Amino acid sequence: MHLHRGKSRRTILLFGVATILSALAHIARCESVAFVVGVESYDPTQLRRLDYAKNDAIRLGQRLELMGFHVLLLTEDSPNPKLRPRDPDTIIRALEGRLRGLEANDTLLVAFSGHGVQFEKDESDADKEVYFCPELANLEDRG
Repeated sequence: MHLHRGKSRRTILLFGVATILSALAHIARCESVAFVVGVESYDPTQLRRLDYAKNDAIRLGQRLELMGFHVLLLTEDSPNPKLRPRDPDTIIRALEGRLRGLEANDTLLVAFSGHGVQFEKDESDADKEVYFCPELANLEDRG
């Protein structure tokens, strides 16, 4: 009987250690991902050019990388045309691509640096529609 109790305690201890190691392995597998967009140049008939939006996005991405984030950075001069935030579809495709493979316990941080606009839904409604403006923003086209 005494031998059996000793084995039981050891089994419980080993089970506890295995559970802790499993939890730590899961934490280590969790991803921290940042999706950062910076836009400075716009059609001057629509919006004025910004001076620091791209650099702000780059610096934020660098800080997040130091914190362990995997950063996807979109700027208008990205060497990869798929990572240039020229229109909403390009931004959405890049974000959807980055979302693939993420799990429930992963962290996703999304940051936009550039112009944003608000439109009233209709004149009788006080709610606002809020948009981030890509490089080729057309304020007449809300679609």
